Amino acid sequence: MKILLVHNFYQSTHVGGEDLVFEQEKNALINALGSENIFTYTVSNDQLSKFKLIFTIWHSFYHAKQIYALIKKNNINIMHVHNYFPMLTPPIFKAANKAGAKVVYTLHNYREWCLSGLFYRENKPECYDCAKLKLPIPGIKHGCYRGSKIQSLLAGLAYFYYKFTHHLSYVDKFFVLSETQKQMLQKIQTPIILKSELKPSFVESKKIKASIRKNYLYVGRLEKIKGIEILLAAWEKLDSSFILEIIGSGPNQALLKQEYNQNNHIIFLDKLPRAKVLEKMSQAKYVIHPGIVEETQGLTILESLAQGTPVIGFRIGTRKEYIQEGHNGFLCEPQNLGATIIKAEEIFVHDPEFYQKLSEQAVLSVQDFMPNKITLKQIELYNELIPHSLER
Repeated sequence: MKILLVHNFYQSTHVGGEDLVFEQEKNALINALGSENIFTYTVSNDQLSKFKLIFTIWHSFYHAKQIYALIKKNNINIMHVHNYFPMLTPPIFKAANKAGAKVVYTLHNYREWCLSGLFYRENKPECYDCAKLKLPIPGIKHGCYRGSKIQSLLAGLAYFYYKFTHHLSYVDKFFVLSETQKQMLQKIQTPIILKSELKPSFVESKKIKASIRKNYLYVGRLEKIKGIEILLAAWEKLDSSFILEIIGSGPNQALLKQEYNQNNHIIFLDKLPRAKVLEKMSQAKYVIHPGIVEETQGLTILESLAQGTPVIGFRIGTRKEYIQEGHNGFLCEPQNLGATIIKAEEIFVHDPEFYQKLSEQAVLSVQDFMPNKITLKQIELYNELIPHSLER
């Protein structure tokens, strides 16, 4: 079996979770199937010409032609797409189909139905206004794509055009990342649910041994939908002995630093190398995951649990899947975050046996997300698309 992995990387100044997952899955598949059976076709938004994009966002004949030739030349069985927007464009699906490959598409976000990719707009955490529309007029009106009405218009018109090409009909299997995501797709009644399979992304399997646990940790983008403003507002009201470390950058970074830098118990660490992030997770008392939208998965939660660090999160989306109250962390409503942190601190300080149990159960709770298990499932799902009698 030969696999072609396809991905449109974000800009290198903003490495997204999709970029990380692509690299992790590529390496895992090479280890499992051999480098001679894994091919890649990637582009990066670093190469993006805004002027050229106006003309190529609709249909990139070049990339479709290149992918068709690559599949034909190497007798590739499966093309697996992680992200095609904005440079690769949907004709790559049809090109792969015509070349004889089966097509798999991981739904890392909801952008096929929502310009924000999250079923979210300002002050409306669950927004489905565009889900049934061919032209996402509300999303354009509210500037849901990157907060820009002009960019939203271009993206909205592009996806409007894509729908008329029936690009998703060329996909043989969709990978969804969580039960929460599957439920969201059922909620909007999209027919692709019939071709969807649950295949989560995996987490780092190596547990870093922490010498001592101290402080609390937030890891993520510094923007409203990640709940960082709610977290900081709650933290200001806590005693100064509660130390919060914040890893990440984002559009609100400068404003938040200016507002909270005088607080000695709030420490901004900016972006850190991945190895350092995992080390920080292993050293924290708790990781806090305060996002206000329903994410497709939420790898930060799973990575924290894998390090034996209990997670405190809002009772929203995949956090309800991954965090079991009093078992590997704590769930709360946004308005109760401060009280939940105080309760978690009391357990850490006064009931170390219970905390140790939380830590041990955190590690056990993510065993189904280890690389070997997820990669094996991924290969099995690929195999379902290829009758063995026809496998090249």
